[in-house]
Order: sequence, then structure tokens, then C-alpha cells
Amino acid sequence: MRKKWGWLGRIGNSRHWLDFHIVLGTTAPLIIAFHSSFKFGNIAGMAFYSMLMVTLSGFVGRYLYAHIPRGLSAAELTMKEIQEKEEALSKELAEQKANFGFSVDALYELPSPAELAKTPLIASLLSMFVLDIKRPFRASLLRLREAGFGAWVFAGFGFFSTGDKKLERALVLSQKRSSLAQSIAFLSRTQRIFQLWHVIHRPFSYAFAILAIVHIGIALFMGYRL
Repeated sequence: MRKKWGWLGRIGNSRHWLDFHIVLGTTAPLIIAFHSSFKFGNIAGMAFYSMLMVTLSGFVGRYLYAHIPRGLSAAELTMKEIQEKEEALSKELAEQKANFGFSVDALYELPSPAELAKTPLIASLLSMFVLDIKRPFRASLLRLREAGFGAWVFAGFGFFSTGDKKLERALVLSQKRSSLAQSIAFLSRTQRIFQLWHVIHRPFSYAFAILAIVHIGIALFMGYRL
């Protein structure tokens, strides 16, 4: 409705609307489970499993949504704008590396465009997820190498800041560039998966809504009371 009605689109931020949507979608299966006393037969069971699929696919959709670069207006950036932003970050990162004397290139190891073109969509999604998982561990190893064992341990084994402003600044820049470079590399694949994701997410959402309405209608028709 927010996309269809102009006046509603001007209320609030799209990201906050999406987060609120995710909270409701996550709690719905729990509410259904308690409402049915964890007995998933008949319409209640169908509604529960439909809502569970909506929730699980919703997590995937939120992940993909976060990997499509967006401007301040929440509109998707063009490829040229993305590349210009990535080039600016690269330039600043190069200056940081020249000043600090260490390399952070390992944080953004990415597959080549030729490799991505040959990769199936689902494999691309898994590859992107693995890269996101590996990045904090690579940053941890870099903190260990540059800050030393003691500082590394006190920094939560390298998963938190060491307190070295120069090192942490270079890491922040590198991680931003890594994330942006990854978005550029996977952009066409991410957008394609996001389009296909709607094919899965929406039908289950509609099915759940229909089942919920039928369930409430039957309960009222049979004369059930709270």
C-alpha cells in the first residue's frame, strides 16, 4: 500500500517500514504456534507452515536488499554512481595504506566477472554469503598481525577495535570498499535473485492471509467465543 498510495509513501523511512515488516513477520509463526497449542493440523498447520516459509524467505530477501546499493532517497544507484563511489573509497584507502605501511587487500578477495557469469544464481548467493562470513575473520587476522597478540586478545580476539586509530581507520575503509566492490561484482546476480525471490515470498504471504481469514471466518461461524 505504501508503494501504491503517494501520501503513505511520504510517511516514515522505507528502511524502518521494512524493519517493522520483518519484526511482524518473524513473530507471526510464534503467535500461531502458541494460539494452536503447538498442534499443527488442519488450517492452523497450513497457516503455520505458510508463515514459516514467509519468514525464512523474508530473511533471504532482507539480506539481498542490503546488498543492493542505494542512495539517500532509497532509490537504487546506477552502476556509474556505484563505481564512482568505489573509486573514491579506493583512493582514500590507497592514501591510508601509504601512510600506515600495511596492506588490507585480503579483505576484499572477490571472484572475477568471468567466474560470476558462469556461476548459477543460488551458488552466487551462497558465495556472497560466505564472503560476508569470512570478512570479520580476515579482519581479526589482520589485527593480530598488525597490533600484536596482547592487543588482539583484548580486542575480543580481533573481532572488536584494538584502539589503534590508524589501524581501525584503515580497516573501516577497507571493509567499506570490500562491501561496495562485492555489491558491484554481484549486482546483476543480486537483482536477478531479488526478482525471483518475490515469486516465492509473495504467494506464501497471500496463502497465509487467505488461510487466516478462512480460519477466523469458520471460528465466527461456528460460534466460538474468547
